[in-house]
Amino acid sequence: MDILEKLGTRIRALRKAVGFTQLRLAVEADVSENYICLIEKGQRSPSVHTLNRIAKVFGVSLQSLFSLSEEGKTDRCSEEALQELIIFLEDKDPKDIKLATEIVKKIFQKSQK
Repeated sequence: MDILEKLGTRIRALRKAVGFTQLRLAVEADVSENYICLIEKGQRSPSVHTLNRIAKVFGVSLQSLFSLSEEGKTDRCSEEALQELIIFLEDKDPKDIKLATEIVKKIFQKSQK
């Protein structure tokens, strides 16, 4: 997956996490719905200005918008699910994040037995 596809996946995950349609994101970011669709598919390279507007719509930093995972580690559906989980945990208390991590580890330890 190339950088534009990763960025598109991240934006799609953020959009879904906040419950926005492509149209709503487009209106809020002052771009066309078709442009959002093309960005999410990795077929357009948005300007920094556009990316900044998209980040503001989601209430995240531009840096956070570029929190992309390593290539080849997950498929597209898994990538979106991981991004949604990251978004959910971003503003949580560090103790709660640690607890959630321990719970997830326990779940997968049991499933491997």
